Amino acid sequence: MKIYQFRVSIIGIPKLYRIIEASENCTFDDFHDAIFQSFDRYDDEEEYE
Repeated sequence: MKIYQFRVSIIGIPKLYRIIEASENCTFDDFHDAIFQSFDRYDDEEEYE
């Protein structure tokens, strides 16, 4: 299984970044959750319904 590594930053704050690793079978939803968790952010799922 392949593991991909991404450097994720917030627009306007390039010095603030996280390294996220995702497997080849990771969904976009899983990837989104990993990014938000790494920055201590959480979605309000009702917002998208």
